[in-house]
Amino acid sequence: MKNFLSEQLAVQRPSKLEDAQNEWKVIFDAIEEGISIHDVNFNILDANQSLARILNTKVSYLIGKRCYEIFHQLSEPLKGCPCLQSIETKNFANAEVKIPHLKGEFNISIYPLSNAEGGLKGFVHIMRDITEQKKLQGELVQLEKLSGLGELISCVAHELNNPLTSVIGYAQLLKGSKEVSEEIKEDLERLHDEAMRTSGIVQKFLAFARKRKSEKSYVNINEILRSTVALKSYDSKANNVAVVEDFQADLPRTMADPQQLQQVFLNLLTNAEYAMKEAHGRGRLEIQTRSNLERTLLRLSFKDDGSGISEENLSNLFEPFFTTKETGTGLGLSVSYRIVQEHEGTISVKSRLGEGTIFTVELPIIDLEEKIVEPEEKEGEEEERISGKKVLVIDDELLILDLVRNIFEREGIEVDTVSNGESALNKLKKRIYDLIIIDLKMPGLDGMSLYQEIVKRNLKLSNRILFFTGDTISSETRTFFEEIQAEYIFKPFDNTDFLKSVKRILKKEKTQFVSLSDLPKG
Repeated sequence: MKNFLSEQLAVQRPSKLEDAQNEWKVIFDAIEEGISIHDVNFNILDANQSLARILNTKVSYLIGKRCYEIFHQLSEPLKGCPCLQSIETKNFANAEVKIPHLKGEFNISIYPLSNAEGGLKGFVHIMRDITEQKKLQGELVQLEKLSGLGELISCVAHELNNPLTSVIGYAQLLKGSKEVSEEIKEDLERLHDEAMRTSGIVQKFLAFARKRKSEKSYVNINEILRSTVALKSYDSKANNVAVVEDFQADLPRTMADPQQLQQVFLNLLTNAEYAMKEAHGRGRLEIQTRSNLERTLLRLSFKDDGSGISEENLSNLFEPFFTTKETGTGLGLSVSYRIVQEHEGTISVKSRLGEGTIFTVELPIIDLEEKIVEPEEKEGEEEERISGKKVLVIDDELLILDLVRNIFEREGIEVDTVSNGESALNKLKKRIYDLIIIDLKMPGLDGMSLYQEIVKRNLKLSNRILFFTGDTISSETRTFFEEIQAEYIFKPFDNTDFLKSVKRILKKEKTQFVSLSDLPKG
């Protein structure tokens, strides 16, 4: 009996050991990280399937090879190799390493292995792919930079827009005066045009800074691209650039803000033309549109044959204020980056010096079944007569108050102007107004607070208020405008557009006004 049990145990022990080894191997291969076991001479003794998958090879190929030959295609250990560090210190070592031939970045962890005497007999090498993680971290850093710069730009733009409003407005007023000679009117036209050009630059800054919601509609990307190419056709010919359109005929449609996308496309076209002109005074720009096989994604590519972009500049390309041009704000690609992100898409670039550049924009396909009905414009509406209307204007910029007074008095409007919110409330106690114009940013009682005070005392005045604003950068402002469905006009404004906004508000359903003094106190 004793001999029988001994024989059975002798049979079972190898079987259990083999089972344990098999179980260990299954677990070893199931681990997501690439793991290998090395001796002190860097030879790979064993590896799991995950490592073989990362290296696009078989485990059998790895066994017996030196790790630096496999991982880095070198004949000796990489300088700063964590394996060397672990061997020297006999401690854990860790490093983040870029491996060009694997087109990725990896976190390498090294754990030393000791023998029975306490000496080093090898190490465990754990390799984790962090390429996507690094990409996401980079995007987060980019967004944080854009956010901080956005707030700064908003403040600067607001300060610039106030004097620009005065310059543009007064230039328009003087151009319309019969007392001004034609020669002076020509000078005023130049002054007005340059001020508008400056305003355009400010608007580019604001487009970078502003985080407004896109006004999306159901669009055909091919049509937006064609209209964009048409806008640039004169410049393209002047710069000897041939634009080749390779558009998918049945390209699915999507939901997008056409003006914002056109801004992105114009920027990419302009950059490509500049690059080709600088490289050889001519060029060929290929624009291609495609949908993927699953019809979930639109892919637009802009391929030029310019001189290409250096690797150093590629990493900074979407940074705000970064530019390789002698002129320009350096905001074009930053703005484009933000716009594409707001459309839940991506924008990327591939380039090598001497081989040209390819920008790729990817957007989600949104294929609606029902048609989107565009609102019909009413024709022949009678223009509101504004002569004799009473308007109160509140702005802390005295030149803007004088400008608005001049504009209104020429239209026969009775206008009162005050420079702060407290004075406005006093005026409203004494007089009834058809329209109240409020500057959003003012010291003391600002535009939001003044609005709240006015409607708290007389709700019926809420639909007779127009806001001046230099920007709508803050989420607080955007939320405020959306909640009250505010009418607003951006500074600097065109006098004609300003009057149209005034007339539109005055055309709303008439309200029987009461002055603040008629309401019960408290």
